[in-house]
Amino acid sequence: MSSGYATKYLHHKYKSPNVRLETEAFRAYFYKHLKPHQYDLIIPMGDESAYF
Repeated sequence: MSSGYATKYLHHKYKSPNVRLETEAFRAYFYKHLKPHQYDLIIPMGDESAYF
């Protein structure tokens, strides 16, 4: 459970594969998601995603 997923300040929420359990699926999802979206900053919400 990500505490960032439940915030009231987000306009859109995306649920990705578990980075620890499904590393390759997460990698594919992450890069596919980044192509059409423009983010100034990405803040990891856990140790596994920070390592990625």
